[in-house]
Amino acid sequence: MATPHDAALQLLLKHHEKEYRCHVRFVVEMAIALAKEHGASEKIVHIAALLHDIGRGQEQNGEHHRDASVTIATEFLATLELDDAERGTIIGCIGNHDAAVPPRCIEESIIISSDSGSKVLWHEAFMLMCKKETFRERAEWGRSYVVKGFNRTTLPDVKELIRPEYERLLALYDRVLSDAA
Repeated sequence: MATPHDAALQLLLKHHEKEYRCHVRFVVEMAIALAKEHGASEKIVHIAALLHDIGRGQEQNGEHHRDASVTIATEFLATLELDDAERGTIIGCIGNHDAAVPPRCIEESIIISSDSGSKVLWHEAFMLMCKKETFRERAEWGRSYVVKGFNRTTLPDVKELIRPEYERLLALYDRVLSDAA
């Protein structure tokens, strides 16, 4: 029988293989390491990290991808052997990973910081998902995600870990964009 995170991975790969290879796998890697470091539930952060963007591209009528992800994950998690508290925490992590509200538990903070930090630490892979057409649009989009990733990181140790790469990328984007003006 497949573990809950194996089942979540299979669901993700079925619909979002490119996102897994360019972004989600790095979120998972970082989240599991942070769960160990911060004494959080590895099971919860592993599943939440896998499913945090599962609704991207499946939004309804202007719905945000995190809300579509919550809907899809809620239905999926009902099929797994998890208790109500585990399901609730996973859904909270997914629903808050890109929201403008403070994290309510360490697992939420880990998912937020892993999602955000991965946009900086593995920026080149993340940029493979960019759908912008012109050079300037791609550069502006990349710069905005570096800034968003750094600013949204909630764990101080992660913020310090990503700071050198953030500063390097920001300087690079600023130079490229100023040259393109």
